[in-house]
Amino acid sequence: MRRILPDVAAGRDLLLIARPPLIASTLEETDAALHNLLQRAKLLSAP
Repeated sequence: MRRILPDVAAGRDLLLIARPPLIASTLEETDAALHNLLQRAKLLSAP
């Protein structure tokens, strides 16, 4: 999350809920999934 935080559009509050499959995920997989989710939701200010 810290790597993506600077790219999140200003003035937004985010609530993340982790589901059980997160336990088996690597940091890279989690980071990619979070980036994809925020991009699909149009919450990233940088491309």
